[in-house]
Amino acid sequence: MKATHKAMGFHKRRPLFWWVLCFSLCFQHHMSGCATPKPVQTPYERGLMYAEGMGVPRDNEKASKLFAEAAQQLAQAAEEGEVEAQYQLGRMHDKAYGIPWERRKAVEWFKKAAAQGHARAQFHLGEMYYTGRGVSQESRQAAYWLKKAAKQGHAGAQWLLGQMYAQGEGEVSKNPKKAVKLIGRAAQKFTKAAHRGEAEAQNALGTMYLQGHGVPLDDEKALELFEKAAAQGHAEAQFNLGMLYVDGRAVPPDETKAEEWFSKAAHQGSADIKYRLAMKYFMGDGVPEDKKKAEEWLEKAAQQGDPDIQLKLSKMYFDGRFLEKNTYKALKWLTKAAAQGHAEAQFYLGRLYAEGGEGPQAVEWLTKAAERSHAQAQHKLGELYLKGQHLPPNPQKGCELLSAALEQEEALSYEKHEATELHETFCAN
Repeated sequence: MKATHKAMGFHKRRPLFWWVLCFSLCFQHHMSGCATPKPVQTPYERGLMYAEGMGVPRDNEKASKLFAEAAQQLAQAAEEGEVEAQYQLGRMHDKAYGIPWERRKAVEWFKKAAAQGHARAQFHLGEMYYTGRGVSQESRQAAYWLKKAAKQGHAGAQWLLGQMYAQGEGEVSKNPKKAVKLIGRAAQKFTKAAHRGEAEAQNALGTMYLQGHGVPLDDEKALELFEKAAAQGHAEAQFNLGMLYVDGRAVPPDETKAEEWFSKAAHQGSADIKYRLAMKYFMGDGVPEDKKKAEEWLEKAAQQGDPDIQLKLSKMYFDGRFLEKNTYKALKWLTKAAAQGHAEAQFYLGRLYAEGGEGPQAVEWLTKAAERSHAQAQHKLGELYLKGQHLPPNPQKGCELLSAALEQEEALSYEKHEATELHETFCAN
């Protein structure tokens, strides 16, 4: 049956961030806005094929070897300013392709490539600023880079920028006309690529039909596109098929088939897909509630090295609401995330060491987080300097850190009042 306004519940229950995750997969590879891919030649491109199952069976071992070879070749070229090498190194750090998962370095390489006009780097940089992945969430920076990529015809950038204009987010004023124009251009590119049989474009276009953005709202067309992409092993499309069976859109609700598609997607997919399936088992959303399976999928997701997921799992083990409380596992995953440069994880680890009286470790991790402009870490480290706790008193350093923290009022949240009082007491002069 055709979609009705009532069926829009699928979109209403899933925020724009969820759709950004779906769409971003279409632009992770060597394609620019789903353009026809070039012949595969480099170790990076061959590694990508095996990592993502693009035209070949997914093989992580082969992918890792090829990416390791690519990293050696790309490093020197990127340092010499070769723009494609900079972009590819950024992707490798962003996705942990053969090298450590370090989004700070991914951002650095994307910035260098984007500054040279590389459309895909501009898109990924804009998307990272939009979602707050690896950087502070900044709508102004997101719009700045997305506009540059969209101007070059990058379909993903056109879609996401169109969404920002549609909703009037942050520094982007609401402009329905611009939104329709940009999303329509993206839809045209997706449609052409989907007709060529490109799974990424089929999945992206399917999500657009579910939203009714740039194309008519049409659940059956979305189902058709997801099935085509899923048949090619596209993990995100498989997950989206599972969602159709959960919500009963274009198909009768079927928990068994939903779980089957979710499982297929998670067995071959990204850490994010594994995490989403774990949360479904926790909540019993479309699958039977099963905390044991949820924990298994969470562990598998964290083992893939995503520091965001490692931090989330650590918090669950500390909290004891979703999972049985386990301090050993909580510290293990928190340390892994912190070691990868995750500022929030570094802050939490430093605070734990401070509360436990282990000064050197507390100062080490709080300093690392503060150097990454983490406001709460700047506040806590500034307090230690001012009060001479765990390190020699240094009023000047303490006041500098507190001032830096107070410049980020929103990030300080509930600590703002405490930080302000501390600053007034020690730094008034």
